[in-house]
Amino acid sequence: MFEKILVCLDGSSLAEQIIPYATEEATHFKSKLILLRVFEFSSGYPTGHGASEWEAGMPPSHAHMSTPPTSRIKEEDEAKEYLESVAQPLRKKGLEVECVTVQAGHEKAGEPIVRYAHNHDMGLIALATHGASGFRRMMFGSVADYVLKNSELPLLVVKPKEK
Repeated sequence: MFEKILVCLDGSSLAEQIIPYATEEATHFKSKLILLRVFEFSSGYPTGHGASEWEAGMPPSHAHMSTPPTSRIKEEDEAKEYLESVAQPLRKKGLEVECVTVQAGHEKAGEPIVRYAHNHDMGLIALATHGASGFRRMMFGSVADYVLKNSELPLLVVKPKEK
């Protein structure tokens, strides 16, 4: 039923609590797991004339960034290493697993998740909600909520238990 399952991870133990559920689905449907981590570089907002590129919704060129490209590369490499560490035990269980990183840029994390899912024909999106509510949710948004409202794909969502 689900050829590919997109598993959204943010590096937290809370987000990782979706893995057993996604693994069960992948085993049952003989699906490929795509582990996705949206990474954001610490600063890197444009300076000078590059700001208009951000406002137009386009990623600015490296020349206009206040963070050197090596910082962004380092953050992406760390995200890839994290995903590979999660993928290895799953591969040992015989699952087909691919690791993907996507840079958020100026977007909220939900936007690149939905875009990736649609552009790569995902059958299911699996993620854990951090259960933010009230002021915190209003200020930071909810990735799960955004994905739910904008993906139009089946979702597997769990509310993780605090450890």
